[in-house]
Amino acid sequence: MAFISKLDFYKNCFLRLDLNQFPSLKALHENQTDDSRLSDTDLDCYSSRLQALKEDLLIRFKDLKELKIPRLVVNPFQADANNADPNLVEELIDLQNDFEGEVLFQQIGYGYEAFWPKEQFKNPHLWEKIKLLLLAFPSSYLVEKGFSSVLQL
Repeated sequence: MAFISKLDFYKNCFLRLDLNQFPSLKALHENQTDDSRLSDTDLDCYSSRLQALKEDLLIRFKDLKELKIPRLVVNPFQADANNADPNLVEELIDLQNDFEGEVLFQQIGYGYEAFWPKEQFKNPHLWEKIKLLLLAFPSSYLVEKGFSSVLQL
């Protein structure tokens, strides 16, 4: 998702002729004569290619973009209980006021993937929602993190 967001930034850089993000292209542009410098047509072409790439990635990763990992998964102690699923609010409030749980969350070296399996019996409704999110990611890095979560289970 970060790369997709950066594509807009890169596109705007091309439109402003700010080539700092593209050192090879910048060097090519600066070392050529006025007749052979990048034209507006070239920059428009690059910009449109970046836009097409962004649209393609948004289609390919639509499910991941819609997933939007809730803050309550990554750090439940900073999540806004008022915006949580109504079925989870009570458990989330209980968890946020569980000082022992907060200390455990901060001390676990593996992050939220190791924390949540330890909380599954204390907060079963939260666990039902969160366990699906812990294993839902397609990239190899996150798949490895998912395997770590399964190991914790």
